[in-house]
Amino acid sequence: MTETPSTMREPFLVSTRSWLLLLAAVVGAWLALTCLAIPGLLALAYYGGDSLPWLGRLLEGRATHSFGHYLGAWTWLIPHGLSVITLSWLVPFVMSRPSFFRRCVGAATPGTLGAIRMWVCAILFAMVVNERLAHLAWFPEEFRRPMGLMGVFYALPIGMDRLVASEAGLQLFQYATELALLLGMAGLGTRIVMPLATLCVLVFFGLLRQYSFFWHQGLITTYLMAVLSFTPCGDGWSLDRLLRIARGRPVPPANQATVRYGWARYACWIAIALPYMAAGMSKFGNVGWFWWAPDNMRRFLYTDTLNPVQFDWQVSLQLVHAPDLFFALVGLSGVLGEALYGLVLVWPLARKVLPAAMLSMHVGIAFLQNILFPDLIFIQAVFYNWTPLRLAIERWLAARRGSVQPSTPTMTVPVADTRAPAWRHIVPASALFWAFFFCWFYRVECYPFTAMQMYTEKWRFASPAILYYKTEARRADGQASRRYFRQAMGTMAHNARYRPMFGRCFGTPEQVARCSGFFRSAATGYNRHAPPEARISQIEIQQWQCPMSNPADGQLINRMIIDVPT
Repeated sequence: MTETPSTMREPFLVSTRSWLLLLAAVVGAWLALTCLAIPGLLALAYYGGDSLPWLGRLLEGRATHSFGHYLGAWTWLIPHGLSVITLSWLVPFVMSRPSFFRRCVGAATPGTLGAIRMWVCAILFAMVVNERLAHLAWFPEEFRRPMGLMGVFYALPIGMDRLVASEAGLQLFQYATELALLLGMAGLGTRIVMPLATLCVLVFFGLLRQYSFFWHQGLITTYLMAVLSFTPCGDGWSLDRLLRIARGRPVPPANQATVRYGWARYACWIAIALPYMAAGMSKFGNVGWFWWAPDNMRRFLYTDTLNPVQFDWQVSLQLVHAPDLFFALVGLSGVLGEALYGLVLVWPLARKVLPAAMLSMHVGIAFLQNILFPDLIFIQAVFYNWTPLRLAIERWLAARRGSVQPSTPTMTVPVADTRAPAWRHIVPASALFWAFFFCWFYRVECYPFTAMQMYTEKWRFASPAILYYKTEARRADGQASRRYFRQAMGTMAHNARYRPMFGRCFGTPEQVARCSGFFRSAATGYNRHAPPEARISQIEIQQWQCPMSNPADGQLINRMIIDVPT
């Protein structure tokens, strides 16, 4: 999906001297504000608060805290501000250099961006079709948890509460989301359809998460949809282009790579690379440089394999006698691949190696941990150049038809495009960088914004033993199995989105009541649509424990049986 022209140019808009003068002016203003103005204001508020009540209200706790306490709190912000200013200057400065564009960004054709649009919409369409959003109506309102921006939609007078309580309404919304993604894939009305599809996907997966937890499947593809909504992604591989041609309207040349589409493609790369980088750096920052230690890797792999997740593969349990070196290499290769993924933004060779490495990692996660990331497996294709394959197929089809084989297109940069102001490309790319950096630095977890802090929670390292759960559902005809339990959970069974409830099943009486209510609500909703003999009469949750040295030696320590009305 990437095409590199033979020649390209990018204008040198701002001199290095101007950039340095700008940095000096901003740093000087910041130091004057933080080192002179603000400390003076704090002193006036602290010591003159009685004579100036409006100023004293800024420091309401001055009766119990010293002036040094407030001054120290503010002083802590000074180096953070300098770091932000420096990086804010550095990122657009580097991006504005002609050599950066030639080596890291590159021009692209309208078809390149159109192919990315089609691929991202296709991935999300497959994920949405695989869900059953109407199952959320099985759960009462008390099982709904806050989920970031979803609170905005509930605050608006659009009837969101009525929607999530209606199976028909949820099903209709799912159809609307699927239709928007299909139109986006076809490229029909992309200027309107892409933002609309992004909004639908954001709400769709937000609804699923508010009855579960903040899982990460579908996040990067949602970011890509948001980025594509601000790009001319309908100029290539789209019905919009065909309609403009049919009506005699001008369209961008299909085989000319330009700066405009190159920067749009680069923004898509940023939306993929920086979340990966945040995931790796969060592991190092939250846990330590030895997150990949063999004991940690064994704990992660065994726990996910023993717990009910997406699949029932027992691959990790066959590796009990594998040496520690194997587990260390598995963990180290994964975390380094994530932390170094940002190199795809500055190093062409990394675009060939790291996406393939991450694809292999996610396939390995599916087999070793039973967790599926379908979007992250397929999205790696965005970094590769599929033009030779397309041309080979065209030549093959032309040979089958007996026509002349198409020649390889010549990709040149139109002169008019290179004279366009580069700021319209650099500013959005820099803003994307800062949005992801801010989320990682401040550990933001507010859907859909995240620091990607996966497998860094303290409870994962709290006990040397492995605590896991088993599930079973008993039908009205007397048969019982784990498969029936998954059927009863409906769309919550995907990657075991119900698993946060397990810890509550054996907690305080309030937690136990919440746990039993959640699983009973799901099974009751399932029973309303199931034939009498297939209805669920009981659900059993078992708590097991095993030593990490021998995960096959598990012991049942607790059991909870939930009766379900049939």
